[in-house]
Amino acid sequence: MIDRQSLGLDTMLSMPLTALKRRLPVRRTLLSAVLMGHFAVLVGSADAEPPPAAAVSADSIARLIDQLDDDAYAVRQEATRQLANSGMAAIAPLTKAATGENLEAAFRAFAALKELGCAEDEETKDAAFTALESLAQANASTAVRAQTVLVSMRRASQTRAKERLRSLGAVIKNDGEATGEAVAVWGAGGGVIAAPGMFIVSPDGGRYVTGAIVEIGEAFKGTAADLRLLRRLDNIGKLDITGERVTDEWIAQLPTAGSLQWILLRKTSVTDAGIAHLAKAPALAQVEIMYSPVTDKSIDTLATLGSAQSIRLIGTKVTPEGAAKLATALPNALVDRRSGALLGVGGAKGQPTCLVTEVRPDSAAAKADIREEDTIIKFDGQAVQDFGELTAAISKKTGGEKVEIELLRPSVGDAAPKQMTVTVTLGSW
Repeated sequence: MIDRQSLGLDTMLSMPLTALKRRLPVRRTLLSAVLMGHFAVLVGSADAEPPPAAAVSADSIARLIDQLDDDAYAVRQEATRQLANSGMAAIAPLTKAATGENLEAAFRAFAALKELGCAEDEETKDAAFTALESLAQANASTAVRAQTVLVSMRRASQTRAKERLRSLGAVIKNDGEATGEAVAVWGAGGGVIAAPGMFIVSPDGGRYVTGAIVEIGEAFKGTAADLRLLRRLDNIGKLDITGERVTDEWIAQLPTAGSLQWILLRKTSVTDAGIAHLAKAPALAQVEIMYSPVTDKSIDTLATLGSAQSIRLIGTKVTPEGAAKLATALPNALVDRRSGALLGVGGAKGQPTCLVTEVRPDSAAAKADIREEDTIIKFDGQAVQDFGELTAAISKKTGGEKVEIELLRPSVGDAAPKQMTVTVTLGSW
């Protein structure tokens, strides 16, 4: 057995491995686990999916706790494995064992708690995290162990969550862990320096996010309950959710804190009740709701997002009056409300003409042969003085409508500028 009185954790960590082996010639597997921080060696790989928890009686758990310091290695190992698979009932006894004087039992209790903190069951996972966080506030040696396990547990839990989400059809991009280092992002307006996790609106109106981008699309085979896995990811910058099967229940499962800066709901069945859950995520910088049955009832919720830089309401049931109310409540945010039509051109706002500087490929504008450097004069018979007026005119239309656009094409060679009219079938976002 380990001599608890003469050899504490701090001493063990400060001694060379060869000296430790001379002092403690037994249980070298445990010593390696302690020195390297690999608590998973006691119960299996940290990246392996744990089996579902089985119902275990209180008497059985007490017996397994006693076996954590059994003379036989195989007995200790099996007891650790079974406790890690015992669910909620094992957490309180394991927490008590982790604070005890028996170092062998304490380290194995921490190992089992770590596995419980990676459980699929959210209640069990949360209880294990809570137990370890309380241990991190205990006496010095226990706190050091608890903090070490918490770091490892969060990493393992996040890895498993990502693997599960990907297996269900989620797409996770830009998946580097946050480093705290500044990064450069570029748009047409130039470069911007920002820290990871920051949401950026560049001078040209481009939007960038430096955390992971998670896409839950039509191919996602999971359910609303599976979206709770997103709460384990601590570096989500943008969450993109698409599909009519997405309901208010799905939104209730989403993370509401951490690095989440941007949420996009597209062609969903989410109503005002679902949008109400966003009030729990006041750090959101951009909200985009497209073709979802959201009404003016959501304005009060959206108005609580004091960090919002941009709120886009495309093809919803929000009225112009509702959008105006939201713009008044959030004077520092861009509120963009449209009926859903898309022309597919870009231009410089604030200029005295409606000069086209960009035509998106395969857009309605491209199909109508609108070109860069064209100047739009009229839209559906209405004169437009600048790009802002064009945007306002388009916002009143719906996808699929046909409109006439009058434009001025610049001169080519000796030819004079040409005024012409094209018919455009507007697209959708």
